[in-house]
Amino acid sequence: MADQGKGTKVIAAPVDQLWQVAVEVDRYPDWAGDVKSVTVDERDEAGRPARATFTVGSFGLNATYTVEYTYDEPRSFSWRLVTSNEMRRLDGEYRFDDRDDGTVEVTYTLTVDLKIPMIGMIKRKAEKTIIGHALDGLRKEAERRNT
Repeated sequence: MADQGKGTKVIAAPVDQLWQVAVEVDRYPDWAGDVKSVTVDERDEAGRPARATFTVGSFGLNATYTVEYTYDEPRSFSWRLVTSNEMRRLDGEYRFDDRDDGTVEVTYTLTVDLKIPMIGMIKRKAEKTIIGHALDGLRKEAERRNT
């Protein structure tokens, strides 16, 4: 059964800067917590990742998976799982809502269905960690680039 998690954070940065940081998926290993490596397999006509392969590790588990991206620039982009030996489903979205006060409300949604059984409490902790790394890492990287 798939589990969905969602987190929101208000970040003091321009929406275009947050967008740029978030779509540079090949740089995720620099700031996105448990992401070990990313290879952009294909790019779209705008030069954005269209398909990418990730290797991640958390809670003693390692996974490799490939996702495809869909863009609604600069409001959101989403991904869906193409292939993985460890997961049946991995769909997610970054949404950017400009608050017109110099801040952006960023929402990160993730739906995961693992092939291996995992205790619910551990899954929820992993989900919370992944979402936290995605939002906190994005904020920290945007701040770092802004200095």
